[in-house]
Amino acid sequence: MIDELILHIGMPKTGTTSIQRALNAVRGGADWTYLDLNPPHSANPVILRAHGGIAPVSVHPGPRGAQSPQAAHAHLTHALKSVRTPRAILSAEVMMRLPPAAVASLLDHLSQHARSIRAIAYIRPPLSFITSYVQQFYKTGHAPLADVLRRAQRPITADAALWDHALGREHVHFLPFARETFLDGSVVQHFAETLQLGPLPEQKQNANVSLSDEATRLMVQFRRHHPVRHPNDGRILHRLSKLRGSPFRLHAECLAQAQSMANATYAWAEERMKWEMCEGSSKPSPRAIREDADFQDILPETLNWLSEQTSCDATQLQNDPEAIAKAVSLLRDRPTGQSTVGRLARRLRLA
Repeated sequence: MIDELILHIGMPKTGTTSIQRALNAVRGGADWTYLDLNPPHSANPVILRAHGGIAPVSVHPGPRGAQSPQAAHAHLTHALKSVRTPRAILSAEVMMRLPPAAVASLLDHLSQHARSIRAIAYIRPPLSFITSYVQQFYKTGHAPLADVLRRAQRPITADAALWDHALGREHVHFLPFARETFLDGSVVQHFAETLQLGPLPEQKQNANVSLSDEATRLMVQFRRHHPVRHPNDGRILHRLSKLRGSPFRLHAECLAQAQSMANATYAWAEERMKWEMCEGSSKPSPRAIREDADFQDILPETLNWLSEQTSCDATQLQNDPEAIAKAVSLLRDRPTGQSTVGRLARRLRLA
């Protein structure tokens, strides 16, 4: 039986994917094992199926051995029984937002294989989280901006209180997600140091591709016409990440409705974490997104860049969202990051 099981429960948009990839790269240390349920990605599909009863979905099918709630439950049990070290780590950001019944079911399952359980989560300031969430959403799907904002504005305090109640406050550790306080700005190394895991391999790049404001606008036009994810959509994101420019910003009017929720989060963080959250005061941007129509306001130089990348006529892209979406889709057709040697080898294989 595991002496101590550590649950890394999120929250989303706090470097969770980078932490999981680093853990997956080493799999364990002298006294700990990483429960790698769905390498190299998150254990979310397994947790959701085993204790949320959610059916498989095509985009995130999860491991082959966990395609049903029963199989996912067995998959998790096998991983727990296979641990041969005193400590084990299970990481899945979905755990932070499970409903009460699912949390109780999960903890009952885990407690059959661990003498003690504690949880750790990084907390991100709410307005910063909302901006990051909105951009991330449009990388993978499409919905009216108002709907995306509503999804992003779910209070974290209720989720935190649920875990405090389930495990006891002394067994739940909430940490500030403040990169400026991390050594070299690395949440991966901060996580490793906090849990005394030893050094973890640093990720060469952010696991979630960051897009500039203009690149985000192009992605939104693409998603409006192609809302269903494609296996090679990562190529589009990689290519769009090369389009430099100002960072993505939401207008103050978009964030106004979230201010009361944010204020409650600030008060909770000060009481629960002894952390005085600071969102920072960014300069107002004249191109900050206020409504859906703003996503169609794309600079001429951006359309020129897209034209150069795809050989589409820049004049035909002006004021034509459908043509822009089609041009962005062409970014998927050319593999990214392939060296000259790699291209030659591919030609030889095809010859």
